[in-house]
Amino acid sequence: MQDSTAWFSHKHVMDSYIGNMKTDLEKTSFLRKYACALIITGSYPNYWCDNYHKVQDIRWFELPRYFDIFSNDSGTAKCGLTSYFFGALLSHYGFESYLYNMSANDGGCTHQTTLVYINDGERRKLICEDAFYNFTITDDEGNPKDFFEMLAELKSGSTNAVIKSDTAISKMIVPSALFNTAKLPKETVANLLNISKLKNAKTEQSYQLIQYQKSFSTMTKMDPRAKFENECLAGIEKAGYSRNFLYMFLLQLGDLYSKNEVSYLQAKINAILK
Repeated sequence: MQDSTAWFSHKHVMDSYIGNMKTDLEKTSFLRKYACALIITGSYPNYWCDNYHKVQDIRWFELPRYFDIFSNDSGTAKCGLTSYFFGALLSHYGFESYLYNMSANDGGCTHQTTLVYINDGERRKLICEDAFYNFTITDDEGNPKDFFEMLAELKSGSTNAVIKSDTAISKMIVPSALFNTAKLPKETVANLLNISKLKNAKTEQSYQLIQYQKSFSTMTKMDPRAKFENECLAGIEKAGYSRNFLYMFLLQLGDLYSKNEVSYLQAKINAILK
């Protein structure tokens, strides 16, 4: 697929900002927030979004296609497609990135996030930048937290890792029936802004396009998966970890996917988590 108008336009904007940034963390966090704002959450039928894992090898992920889809409000993404999109975006700007798949409670809850190598002063670190929940992980002084160090600390029961979440104005698409029958959580409704009907809604069901404040806090409250928060929290607390680490259900499983060789990273993770 050739470069789209949307990709060309967005790339021009991203290039202009990236060019003025001095540190890797500034750049990766900027790209994470940019992807978070652009990607639409919720539920809306779209072949390329629904089948991304079948038709899109991460090595050949077509960024222009998805810039078109999200710019035109014609598709949605959960954590999997979000991590593919963000990982490909990081790679486009020269960063070595990996998709990290995790679960808790014997696979009952799953999440996929993005790990990226950055230079932090004189150290090279593998850090977590999550475009779905819109956060990065730092230490309590605001320095980017090395992923392997954090895993080891969590395993020992103590860490200074902190979720540093930003807020982005983003969009969600939900079926009107779901919204109108008040099946959404109260926390979701409280964050809904500027409700409008989608022009390209299918005739058999109408959808609503909702603008909302997207952050770790709002996303964990609005995640559409049934019992997501309670199941994850229960699994984490049972293992003796802090409720603050809702995302760290990776403690029971880790699988890496990338354009790059991953076996040595997986072995390092397995050695910590075993």
